[in-house]
Amino acid sequence: MSPGQAQNIPVSPEGLYEHNGGDGVQHHEQTGRRKSGTTAAQSDDKSDNKQSSISELIKFLFPFFVSLNTKGLNLAFGAFLYGYKDIQVDSSVSYLSVSWIGSIYASVLLLLFPLVKWMFDQLKPKKDKHRGYVLVVGALCITIRTAFLIASASVSSYEGLIIMHGCVVGVMDSVLYGLAVIYLDANQRKRPLMWTGFIRLGASIGGVVHTAILNGCLPTIGFPWGIRICAILGVATMLPTIAFLPPLEPVYAEKDLSWSWSRLLIFEDIVGEKEFEDGTKPKNSGPSFVLALFGMLCLFGGLYYAFHFIVLYGVHSAHKTPAESMRLLIEMCACHGAGSIVASLLKGYVEDQMSVLTFAVLCTSQALFTWTGANDHAGLIMFVCFYGFYSAIVETLHLGCMFTYANSYPDADQTERMRYRTSFLFVAMGVGALAGAPATSMLIQMGGKVLMFVLADAMCATALLVAAFCLFLALVLMSRKSGEDEDD
Repeated sequence: MSPGQAQNIPVSPEGLYEHNGGDGVQHHEQTGRRKSGTTAAQSDDKSDNKQSSISELIKFLFPFFVSLNTKGLNLAFGAFLYGYKDIQVDSSVSYLSVSWIGSIYASVLLLLFPLVKWMFDQLKPKKDKHRGYVLVVGALCITIRTAFLIASASVSSYEGLIIMHGCVVGVMDSVLYGLAVIYLDANQRKRPLMWTGFIRLGASIGGVVHTAILNGCLPTIGFPWGIRICAILGVATMLPTIAFLPPLEPVYAEKDLSWSWSRLLIFEDIVGEKEFEDGTKPKNSGPSFVLALFGMLCLFGGLYYAFHFIVLYGVHSAHKTPAESMRLLIEMCACHGAGSIVASLLKGYVEDQMSVLTFAVLCTSQALFTWTGANDHAGLIMFVCFYGFYSAIVETLHLGCMFTYANSYPDADQTERMRYRTSFLFVAMGVGALAGAPATSMLIQMGGKVLMFVLADAMCATALLVAAFCLFLALVLMSRKSGEDEDD
């Protein structure tokens, strides 16, 4: 049969069966099964990918909401400080006394991550009960912080507020924030820049939400109920999502480190044993580490000043209403969110992370200097926008320290050395935050009834300027090779 005749064979099943003796039907059925199998497989793949994305998102909800309720509470503390100082405690209580609440809370939140990491490492050998222990510890922390935050709404003494809000809530929030970072699972570590960017964005959203809640409750149901609603928000968002916490897997072994992870471990050069391409090591790694420590101390001593005191400044110095002053804090936190997004993008494209962060510290210092001359509304808006934006980039230093400390290396001795030295950075950050607010409060009330915010502005701006200089000098020293001669 010629090819032309073959093309005229009927294409109906009957014709194919008559011509091929039944083979055509079998071939047709097999082809149909292959096509349907391929379609079903593609459908299953799409379904699996969709379920995987949903599962990944659900597991991410806990760290996001923890950041919203812990770091966000710290950014919104200016609204709490106004309520504590002007509404809840006795009017004779000084700014210095009330400022200890926020300084202790921020200090504990920054300082305790090495202790939290050690605590959960002790639970790891008990693999069969490990997840249960973690869920119990997390749920207990959420319950305790909620109870004490609600109780702080009824306390009229600043000592009680220091213990409840500053110490107890601070410790619980530090454990929860450390738990959220430690338990980022393998899927989230595949795209770390995106996930950590969302975690930082959660803090900014939390600052906006907490401030908005207090601002809305202040003229209606009162400041204490605003605190209670903030506490209920925490338990309503964190407690359900902790159930989706993934099991802990081996943490970031060096052979598995992706390019993205290297952009987060920004302190490895200063803390660790950096080597250049030719095998030589930095000449002045010791002095650079000391300079970085002093820089972090000064940096976090002045970083949160504007967030904690902008509302009091608006009410008592800029002659604004409490609602207008809280809107300044909301705008600052919103710009902090924009800065968090930009910081995540920069980490994906900029090679020298520490140099960019040092420049951001310098810009934050300059923004604080402009506060001293921002006497009108437009000037204040410009200040809160620029300061919120730059401070978000600077605050990534804390999360970078957390990832550097949590990272594990094939060499156990190197891991131990890295964690030992990184722990000093946490101490520097915590001590700086602890001393910053009381020191600025003393300067604010030096003028008696006339509050001297300009002195506090200048001091914190200078501290940030010194921090930028120390970090820059540390980077310069780290770039010198051990084989270089000073005479050369």
